[in-house]
Amino acid sequence: MYIRNRDGGVIRWDFYGGNLLGVRKKLKYLKSLGVSIIYFNPIFESPSCHKYDTSDYEKIDPMFGTNEEFEELCSEAEALGIKIILDGVFSHTGSDSRYFNMYNNYKEIGAYQSLQSPYYRWYRFSDYPNLYDCWWGFGNMPNVDELNPSYLEYIISGKNSIVKRWIRAGASGWRLDVADELPTEFIKEIRKELKKNDAESVLVGEVWEDASNKITYNERRNYLVGNQLDSVMGYPFRDNIVSFLKGNITSKELNNKFMTIKENYPKESFKANLNLISSHDVARIKTELNYDEAMVKLSVATQMTFEGVPYIYYGDEAGLCGGTDPDNRKTY
Repeated sequence: MYIRNRDGGVIRWDFYGGNLLGVRKKLKYLKSLGVSIIYFNPIFESPSCHKYDTSDYEKIDPMFGTNEEFEELCSEAEALGIKIILDGVFSHTGSDSRYFNMYNNYKEIGAYQSLQSPYYRWYRFSDYPNLYDCWWGFGNMPNVDELNPSYLEYIISGKNSIVKRWIRAGASGWRLDVADELPTEFIKEIRKELKKNDAESVLVGEVWEDASNKITYNERRNYLVGNQLDSVMGYPFRDNIVSFLKGNITSKELNNKFMTIKENYPKESFKANLNLISSHDVARIKTELNYDEAMVKLSVATQMTFEGVPYIYYGDEAGLCGGTDPDNRKTY
C-alpha cells in the first residue's frame, strides 16, 4: 500500500522484513531449486521501499544490511556456484539523496541546495531549484544527464566508480533499469569498463519489446550487436505465453511470435534472454492466469524448457499471488 497525497506523490511507505542475512540463510534452498543467479532489485540506500530513488550508490541500505554483509553474501553464494547481479538505476537518482539533497538530510551540498554543488550539472533545471527534469514526472526521482563528464566518471570510468566497486565487492554483473532511456554511449561505456574488470560479468537491460529493433526518442537502438547488452528482460516471452494460455492467440500464432524473436536476436543474446513470467512490474503469473493451476504449470514448463534463462520471481515457486504494483511486491 502506498499512502499518496492529492498530486499522487507517495507521502508514506510501508516496510516489511527481508535483508541480506535472510538471503544468506536461504542460499541452500535456492541452490536446491537449481538457482545459479540471484538478481536483486535495488539494494542501495534509499528512502522508499522499492529503492528506485537512490540516495547513495556507495552504501547498501541499512534496512538490508551493510557493505560488508553484501561481500559475505557474494562469497557464500559463489561457494555454492551462485552469482549475484545488481540493479543499476542510473537514469535518475532520488531527490532525498547525497547528490540532490532536497531535504538537507546529507552533509554534502546537493544540486538542489546550491549552484556550486559538485552535482549541480548532473541535473537539468528549468527554473532553479524547484523545476527540474524528473523520471516520468515523479518529483522524488530527478533525471540525470548521463553523459555529463563528472557523472560518467563517478558511475563508470573513475578508478573507484560505482560499476567497478560493486564488481570488486563480489557482484557478477548489472541489470540496467530503463535501458531504453539511457544514451547508447552510456551503455557502451558501462559494458567496456565492466568487461575490462571481469570478462565473465554480464550486462542485462530492461527492454520490454523486441530488443533487436526498438526505437526510442527517435533513435533505433542496437543493443544486441556485441558492444552493449548481453541480454534483456524477456517480456515478449511472457506476453506470448500468457496470450496463448488465456486463449487470445492460436498455437500457430504463438509459434510465429516465438520464432520472430529467435530470428531477430543474435544466437548468443537469444540463449541469454531472461525468460520471465512474473516480475515486480507485472501481475504474478498465478493471478494473471486466474489461479488456474494447470495453466500455471504449463507456463512454468514452457519457461523451464525454452531456450534462454528461466527467471523466477521470488515466491512464484511457492504459488505467491499478486496483481500489479504494489500488490505483486508483497512480502513472501
